[in-house]
Amino acid sequence: MILVAPTTPALAEVVIALAAPLAGESILGQDLKAGAEAAVKAINLGGGLLGEPLRLELVDDHCDARQGALVATQMVKNGISAVIGHACSGASVPASLVYQEDGVLMLSPSSSVPKLTERGLDLVFRLFGRDDRLADAMANHVARKYADKQIAVIHDKRSYGKGLADGFKDGLNKRKLREAVYDALSGDSTAVLPLVRRLKDRGVDVVFFGGYFDDMVQLVRVSAEQDYHPTFFTGEAASPAAFWQAAGPAAEGVVFASIAADPTFEGLDAIGKALIEAGRPVTIYGLSAYAAVTVFAQAVRHAKSAEPKAVAAALHANEFATPLGNVRFSHSGDALGIRYQISRWSNGVPLPRATIGP
Repeated sequence: MILVAPTTPALAEVVIALAAPLAGESILGQDLKAGAEAAVKAINLGGGLLGEPLRLELVDDHCDARQGALVATQMVKNGISAVIGHACSGASVPASLVYQEDGVLMLSPSSSVPKLTERGLDLVFRLFGRDDRLADAMANHVARKYADKQIAVIHDKRSYGKGLADGFKDGLNKRKLREAVYDALSGDSTAVLPLVRRLKDRGVDVVFFGGYFDDMVQLVRVSAEQDYHPTFFTGEAASPAAFWQAAGPAAEGVVFASIAADPTFEGLDAIGKALIEAGRPVTIYGLSAYAAVTVFAQAVRHAKSAEPKAVAAALHANEFATPLGNVRFSHSGDALGIRYQISRWSNGVPLPRATIGP
């Protein structure tokens, strides 16, 4: 079921939509929602866009490819100006084809699969990192510090996870390192224990996991239960505070990479306060959604129009100050200027170890 009110926007307002997994207790969806709503509120308090209020519609795509395309079709019918989304790469890729064909601007705050911006779609943008760049940064970090260790690369068979794992594997290989194990989780929780036993038997010292939060929690918890304590590396899966809460002491020492916020950004504290007032922690997803909405607003002001092609041209032509740093957009629609932070969980606190990027 698509959770969206079938409304037709009034002429005296600019309407955008957030497309994300919003039903249930999705951490990703709720963080994106809080960030987007905080940005819309701030923009309207500042006078709106081109003298008109900005309105946000919320649509649930369940992080699903088929649902993403259905949601996109509904958004086109609703006549929105732009989509902040989709959240998940699996939904973003098919949805982007619908938006491109029907002339709707798309700006994803969290989709990281490279394919999204590699198909020549001039209305499709992302304000987030790419899996291949993040994976290569982590591979470089591991190659420098663990070149003499046995390294395993594991993924969850899904678009995001496999892409991240393959990018990490390629990064190791181009640095003349060969993984000891390359394997996948089947999606069945009963598959975790046999995998952990195989890794332990092979003497694997470092495990890189490409996948989502729930699988990462299971992997570290089962490993701890088996008295197996390799150094775990992953991407955004281990970045939220909920990871530590779910994994408990098994999360100790897990190293993860995520998009880095810009500590010098004016207004960062105010954004954090707004997110906390909305009942959410300050996460990179809340910040990226806030950034995506405000970048859209800045582009509309540059273009003096909310017409999608005019806004797209403004996105390409200008630099934008965001909580993620000052960014420009490449010809393909990727954000340039995104930095990555590598952190390690220690006693419930993610301790920064390195920042990579411009």
